[in-house]
Amino acid sequence: MSQPAWSDGPDTEAIESWAANEDSTTLLGSSTTSSSSSSSSSSSTTSKALCGCLTPSYYSHYFNVDTHDVKVRILGVFSSVNQQPNHFVSSIVQDQAFDAYGPFWNAMVLTFIVAVTSNLNRWSSSSNSSSSSSSSVGDADFNAEVDSIFKAMTFIYAYLFGVPLAIYLFQKFLGCGGSKSNINDASTTTEIERDSPPTAIPFIKLFSLYGYSMVWFTPTALLCTIPNTSVHWGLLLTSYLGSVLFLTKNLVSENNTHNKAIVGFVLGIQLLFILIMKLNFYVH
Repeated sequence: MSQPAWSDGPDTEAIESWAANEDSTTLLGSSTTSSSSSSSSSSSTTSKALCGCLTPSYYSHYFNVDTHDVKVRILGVFSSVNQQPNHFVSSIVQDQAFDAYGPFWNAMVLTFIVAVTSNLNRWSSSSNSSSSSSSSVGDADFNAEVDSIFKAMTFIYAYLFGVPLAIYLFQKFLGCGGSKSNINDASTTTEIERDSPPTAIPFIKLFSLYGYSMVWFTPTALLCTIPNTSVHWGLLLTSYLGSVLFLTKNLVSENNTHNKAIVGFVLGIQLLFILIMKLNFYVH
């Protein structure tokens, strides 16, 4: 007696077809999940790139210096004036990154010194003008300007940020381009350098150099407590020449055809700096 066909065992073809469908569904599901995760990862990376400049970690490496580094760079500002061009960059900064901590610190110190010494200068001038009368009358005529700290901070920090930005935009206006890529072929490199515009100085380098150049005005502000206009002008002109020499020696490049324009801009903007400093803080 013959047995039914189904009794011989399970239908292997049906099982294989079901397994293939399950595998296909699993693969499609994992592919969709992978594609979804890849898309979300890509959007996350793009979001980080767009908003990275708003996070503290983006700027942390510009403050990665210690007291010794800042001290060496401050002393290098004075010693590099009578050295070869780019001495501060090549011998003082060397392979380290340009920092923003030193410029911020120098600007803050200069702000407090200018605020204090401008009031001391006014008090000294007031005392001298009333020397014929009693000293009590002279002291009564003097009123300290408490808002001088805010005036000094606005003036100095506007220069600290504004001048490097102005020089950077001035370079772009003159047609300076970005940094050149490394190319192994010497002939190709020579051809590109001949045809490409001069390289623009990075903003962080401009910011760091200008911030350190303000060190020249710190001893000047201290000595401006002397109530003598001729002494003030002599000190301010000395600081002007020192800061201009420091900036021009470290900003001028052999491959930049716009050196004269940059030097002229620095000369004019620093002259305006000492005029504002004299006429707003040390007038009597």
